[in-house]
Amino acid sequence: MKIEVETIDLKKATAYLKKNIAFSYDSEVRTNRPVTLSRVNTYAIEMLAGRWVLTNQGIGFDKRGFLVDGQKRLMALVQAATEGAGEYEANPDITFETLVTRGLGDNVFPVIDTGENRGSHQILAMNGIRNGLPTAAGARLIYNFDTVADIERWGYTRVPNSTILEMVQNYKLPKYSQHVAPLKKIGLIGSSGIAGMYLCSRYNDEASPHSIDEFVQDLFTGTQTNGRSLLVDDPRWAFREYLIRSMTGPKARRGRDPIVQLMIFIKCWNDHVLGRRRAICAWRVTEGIIRPVGRTK
Repeated sequence: MKIEVETIDLKKATAYLKKNIAFSYDSEVRTNRPVTLSRVNTYAIEMLAGRWVLTNQGIGFDKRGFLVDGQKRLMALVQAATEGAGEYEANPDITFETLVTRGLGDNVFPVIDTGENRGSHQILAMNGIRNGLPTAAGARLIYNFDTVADIERWGYTRVPNSTILEMVQNYKLPKYSQHVAPLKKIGLIGSSGIAGMYLCSRYNDEASPHSIDEFVQDLFTGTQTNGRSLLVDDPRWAFREYLIRSMTGPKARRGRDPIVQLMIFIKCWNDHVLGRRRAICAWRVTEGIIRPVGRTK
């Protein structure tokens, strides 16, 4: 067995993929695993964003010279170099460094990549960040909001742990987690609240009299900062009632969807900022992504 560090460019990735036996149910020889195109696209985004780094995981060839590990990484390089991904244009000169192992035996294929993966919440915990599960899930919602135009694809996007950690730290998401935690009692999903607070803050004009912290506090208490109860057609009251009903009743399951909650969160924030009244909360996938009002900072 021979292991070396190599720089992979478009020419080399294309050549290595020619040694790949693509998955097929009808193949009479052993093939590589099925390809998840959404993951290839995610890898391509990470490469174009400059976040792809050398690790102990690399590309592997068996004793016959066939590719047995790394097909998605190579396909991602080809995509990044020829098509681009997400908001990034193609970069024909893109490369990445990786370990390349040659001479693997036939008995290693069934055990490649079968170990326990570290979840993003575990990575956050290892970096001293509490409430890792909702915080990581909130970062994932923000990532989809910014990069995936088709909201029906949000549930299929894989976001690397390194990206989650970078977003959590750069966007200071733990501070939103602290505000959102009490709202679990009235039915707000942590990830939706974290993503909603961050996105609405990001779009809100610094000179605006509206505060996302006060908006969330009013949701929790059912009263305004001046102590007066919210009116029944106040969007904050409508959202509060929607969340409470989401925990029970025939529509509870849909009300517990983090994407649905995020879109309704933004809708009600927009109504609050614009002074519009609302008595009922609803969102359908045909409406697409709801953007917060205001300007992007």
